[in-house]
Amino acid sequence: MCYFVCEAFLCEALVATSAFVFVVWRFMVQENPVSGYRVQKLVMTHGYFAGIPEAERPPLTPPADLAQVDAAFAFESETLGINDLRILIANDIFRMHEQDMRERESQRG
Repeated sequence: MCYFVCEAFLCEALVATSAFVFVVWRFMVQENPVSGYRVQKLVMTHGYFAGIPEAERPPLTPPADLAQVDAAFAFESETLGINDLRILIANDIFRMHEQDMRERESQRG
């Protein structure tokens, strides 16, 4: 579902909602991890969090390095053939099976 469709739907569904809830929702669905840090700081200054001692407040996630984000999602621009996809899926299934086996062994011992 498109971001703007979601936003329009939320505006209709939450007519009585405070601006704070809307800001938090927009933060959660935004795609830019760098500007998210500024929004986190803004949200944490809201009166909703005023009664929470500083030690108990959730930590802010530091801004992400856009170069690292772009590198992590470079696979989205790759063109894969059907055999490449089969190999990737088989590798994922194999890794999941190995992880399950390790977890079972650790639970037994």
